[in-house]
Amino acid sequence: MADLPKVNIDGATGGTPTVGEVPEGKPTEVRPTTHGDFTDGAKFTQAVMRAAQEAPSWPILTDVQKECVHHIVQKIQRVVCGDPEFRDHWEDIIGYSEIAIARLKVK
Repeated sequence: MADLPKVNIDGATGGTPTVGEVPEGKPTEVRPTTHGDFTDGAKFTQAVMRAAQEAPSWPILTDVQKECVHHIVQKIQRVVCGDPEFRDHWEDIIGYSEIAIARLKVK
């Protein structure tokens, strides 16, 4: 198996962070500070995913590509609904892109 990049999937783990810092505490208590409101995020993510699934190339994407798109949309959602200065959001977008790139049939 190819040496795939490691991706920090969850980023925040808790507390009262300053902008861009990793908070401490229970995720359900602190994620709104970095990830934004869960309901707002769900609405954004699902709207974008519905649009993606209606796009012409969606049917030919591999399962890995579809999952990477989904995770990238979630990370964008965290940027626009949560803390845009939280570095993990941006690094995770890169990470999921690298996973998709590493598994392309044509390199």
